Amino acid sequence: MEVDSNCYPDDRVYGVLLEKEQKLCRLVALRESGESGSTSVTIPGAWKAESIEAYAFAVRADGKMASDTLHVNIESGN
Repeated sequence: MEVDSNCYPDDRVYGVLLEKEQKLCRLVALRESGESGSTSVTIPGAWKAESIEAYAFAVRADGKMASDTLHVNIESGN
């Protein structure tokens, strides 16, 4: 995140997976924004990979504010 974007190292980052065809979703706690690395998530077997979209957003540590949501590209582990 940019330095002047009002983000803090202890903000909690979340991912949302949306399976568009069946209208299913899953909220995934990822990490604090000050941490680096990557996170893998197992997609339920009934979900159709070609119908999945991913989004991310952050919530301030005190829970009083949330960021805008970003669309995220999905990388297949296959």
